[in-house]
Amino acid sequence: MNEFDLVEGIKQGKNEAYKYLFTHYYSILCQIAYEFVEDDFISQSIVSDVFFKLWERREKLYIDKSIQRYLIKAVKNTCLDYLNSNAYKKEHSCSQELRDLLFETLADENVTPLENLSSKELENQIDSLLASLSPETRRVFILNRFYNLSYILIAEKLGISVNTVKYHIKKALAYFHTHLKDYLKLLLLFMFK
Repeated sequence: MNEFDLVEGIKQGKNEAYKYLFTHYYSILCQIAYEFVEDDFISQSIVSDVFFKLWERREKLYIDKSIQRYLIKAVKNTCLDYLNSNAYKKEHSCSQELRDLLFETLADENVTPLENLSSKELENQIDSLLASLSPETRRVFILNRFYNLSYILIAEKLGISVNTVKYHIKKALAYFHTHLKDYLKLLLLFMFK
């Protein structure tokens, strides 16, 4: 698909053009975002936001050079906005706490979660926690973590906004963290495989 057809297809709201754009640029844009924010989750959120805003504003879309340059510039600007915001300070602080907790868990040779809970029991515990999530949170979490769907695809599939998807993912992760904090090492391996 050439640049002109791609941009015109997006302006006209053609799903094929949008999916083509997403498929060809999502991964590289996540890598670019990661160079700024140094966090996979935040990088994916930023890129998803850029794609979502592109779709929202598609009718007024004006691209004078290449779509690739446009997307890279949008991701860069969104990253810079994020780094200048209070959200960055809060999320960075939370991420640092998780890293510190993980380091302590890995550094403590006496902590062996498998001694206290077999892997089958842990699996049952995770299944139980999944079942106790609200139906919408569970659905969003499973689509993202087990089927590797992006936030945008989940939003489209469930007919909700990308921000709602983010809310449910954060809610589920916080719930797991609270209820499985003694098994953080195994949980992080499970969640971020």
